[in-house]
Amino acid sequence: ELEELGRNLRMPGSSFVTVGDTGVGKSTLLNAILGEEDVLPTNAMRACTAAIIEMVYSPLLDQDAPPYEATIEFTSRADWERDLRALYAAIAPYGDTSDIRMPEDDTPAGEALVRVRTAYGASLDLSLGVEGLLRLEGKVAGALGTTVRLEASTGSEMRDAYSRYVDSTNDSSEESLWPIVKRVVISGPWEVLAHGVRLVDAPGLADDNSARDATVQSYLRSSHAVWLVADIKRAVNNQTIKEMVTPGLRRELDTEGSLGALAFVATHADVFLRS
Repeated sequence: ELEELGRNLRMPGSSFVTVGDTGVGKSTLLNAILGEEDVLPTNAMRACTAAIIEMVYSPLLDQDAPPYEATIEFTSRADWERDLRALYAAIAPYGDTSDIRMPEDDTPAGEALVRVRTAYGASLDLSLGVEGLLRLEGKVAGALGTTVRLEASTGSEMRDAYSRYVDSTNDSSEESLWPIVKRVVISGPWEVLAHGVRLVDAPGLADDNSARDATVQSYLRSSHAVWLVADIKRAVNNQTIKEMVTPGLRRELDTEGSLGALAFVATHADVFLRS
């Protein structure tokens, strides 16, 4: 019983949130801080991290217990209904859902279509509408509002176990649950976090998953520091950073004496391949 209490104990401490565009190296940066090779999935070509991933320390109290544990939290049915309405609204300009023109993948409509078809399968009949989709039985209906716990012996094994829940591949030929994942909390034997530090890998702002976007915003408001990560080649003109750090926010933080809570990280790590 004491061992279980020890594993669930969370010391008060600091939280650090990383924010940045796809492929700039946020996950690579956090892997390096944790001393791991690949506990967080990395892929410079697409957004591997499509969910909030929070990393916390877990002491090795039982040598026989797996040192890595993850909790996958799925969005609620009410939040998913809100998300579906927003996704359908994004798709609407491309025609009636029974005969839709295919938007480009990198447009809001294209991304919305990928999310819906990833959740329900490529053969989905979009004319079912939001109400029809919510009545469907299957993986999505069974997962909404639930949590899944995973255990692993190594960081790589943990990544393999949870990555199918957060990997945002644009291949919608098979059903996947990443569009409805709200948050993933991973605990591991990371001494760098032993004094209560939490690291948060955020998928970005203005997400079309309302529950996930609200959680990101909550992290940003309550965090002790926000790391703004950008590709070193385009760091000066990074649009995401400019939109986030507005002049008004700068003045507000300066007035509160919290301007130092923002840290700008320029990286180029993701372009290097290990030999």
